[in-house]
Amino acid sequence: MLKSILIMFLLVLGPFALSAHSGEEHQKNKMESAPSPEGLKKVNEHYLKQVKPIFKKKCFSCHGSGVDLPWYAVIPGPKQLMEWDIKKAKKHLDFSRDFPFVSHATPKKDLQAILKMVREGSMPPLRFLLMHWDGALTLEEDQVIQAWAKKSLLQLQQTP
Repeated sequence: MLKSILIMFLLVLGPFALSAHSGEEHQKNKMESAPSPEGLKKVNEHYLKQVKPIFKKKCFSCHGSGVDLPWYAVIPGPKQLMEWDIKKAKKHLDFSRDFPFVSHATPKKDLQAILKMVREGSMPPLRFLLMHWDGALTLEEDQVIQAWAKKSLLQLQQTP
């Protein structure tokens, strides 16, 4: 009953309400030098060991692939809303590949955006959390992701 009420609430709000990212636009900085393959490899190694399991559990439903959608993903209305959210999420940051991710920014900008979103607690968006109460990062997961993003940014700056 509660989930039905929440689904109706979400349909009324429309796809723009309670979303993340605040409408920010990203642009690739033409002056920023590309990270070295060695730097990217080091960042990816740490990502695979410590961060990818967290992202797979908490982020892949919108930013990844191969995740089973919930039962209500076949209901007209919620289905279109979820498809729209997933398309928008992957446009910004797609975790379907390992690091560097598929995105419309540079690897450094992706790490900065991830760090910002985790610090602000703006991911996952409230609309997602209303239906997936265990979708928020735990304090430990939050700390692992922040440590990885900070260390990775330093590694990408240090390698030519």
